[in-house]
Amino acid sequence: VSGNYIFSIDPVTTPLDDASISYTESYVYTGKAIKPEVEVTVKNVVLKKNVDYAVKYSKNVQPGYGKIKITGMGNYSGTKTVEFTIAPKKEIISSLVSSSAKRMTVKIKKDSSVTGYEISYATNSRFSDEKIVKVKTNSKTLSVKAKKKYYVRVRGYVKVGSRVVYGMWSKTKTVKMK
Repeated sequence: VSGNYIFSIDPVTTPLDDASISYTESYVYTGKAIKPEVEVTVKNVVLKKNVDYAVKYSKNVQPGYGKIKITGMGNYSGTKTVEFTIAPKKEIISSLVSSSAKRMTVKIKKDSSVTGYEISYATNSRFSDEKIVKVKTNSKTLSVKAKKKYYVRVRGYVKVGSRVVYGMWSKTKTVKMK
């Protein structure tokens, strides 16, 4: 059959479904947007940012879980989303005192970026006999044994849905009970 025919060829695109995404998965809260660099690989080919894919970040400022959305461009199609952790910054014990023979008061420098704090205390520096108390406020009075030396450290945490992200432990402070 002869004649003029008009036809178009749709370019074949490779979906990002099986893409391998390399990136740093854990950061510490800075108060600024965190934008991890990503390397996207499909079938052993390293893709080029802004040529083969675009990157969009969300939930990447506050402690919790940030998201990286990778969208295919050019010869690549589809999207892939990965997650990274933003841990609370290292907390600071602002005061630790023996308020009476069997009570010590721990005060933590206020941090509005966390859901609450964990206070860890023990009678040895290795914390092998540690007790941990979760608190929502930055001050707590604990019942302990008289005439003992206690080692205390704190860390912030953020609750995101059913998951919890913990910060690093603070510097250890000590108190000698009355």
